[in-house]
Amino acid sequence: MNTFRRIPIMSLAVAGLIAGGLMLSSLHGQQAGLAPNPSGTWIQTITLKGEAPFQGLVTFNADGTVTDTDQADAAPPDIASPGHGVWLYGGQNTVHIRLEKFLFLAGGSGTPDGTNLSIGTVTIKDSDNFQANGVVEVFSNTGQQVLTIPFTSVGKRMTLSN
Repeated sequence: MNTFRRIPIMSLAVAGLIAGGLMLSSLHGQQAGLAPNPSGTWIQTITLKGEAPFQGLVTFNADGTVTDTDQADAAPPDIASPGHGVWLYGGQNTVHIRLEKFLFLAGGSGTPDGTNLSIGTVTIKDSDNFQANGVVEVFSNTGQQVLTIPFTSVGKRMTLSN
C-alpha cells in the first residue's frame, strides 16, 4: 500500500466517530426528537491537510446511519467504495460520525488494498449549514494503520432549489 497518495475519504465528510460499538437501535427514538436534525443529503467541500479541497455528498438517515461518496473516491492509486457508517447526536449542535470505505487498487484489477476509516464531529451551524473536522485513518489489508490525515469540511443541505 502506497502511503504517499491521495486518500479517498468521507464526504463529510463530512464528515465522521464514536458510534462504532453503540447500540443505535435503542437510541433511534431519542435521536429523532433532538434538534438540530442532520437528516438529509448535504453537499460538502472536504479538505485533507496539505491537499486541495474536493466535493462530496453525505446523507444522514433518521435511523442513525450515514452514507457518503466524494470526488477522491476515484483517485489512483486506489479507488474506494461508497462510505457507510453511523452518526450519534452529541449535544451542543453536534453529531459524531464514523464512516468506513473499502479500498481497491486502481487500474481495473479490483484487488483489495485496505480500508479507510473517517471519524469526526459535525457542528450544525443552522438548518442548512455544517462544519466538520476529524481524521481519516488508512489501514492495510492486514489491519495495520498506515496513515492518519486530519480533515475539515463544510456542508450545505441539498434542497430542490440548489
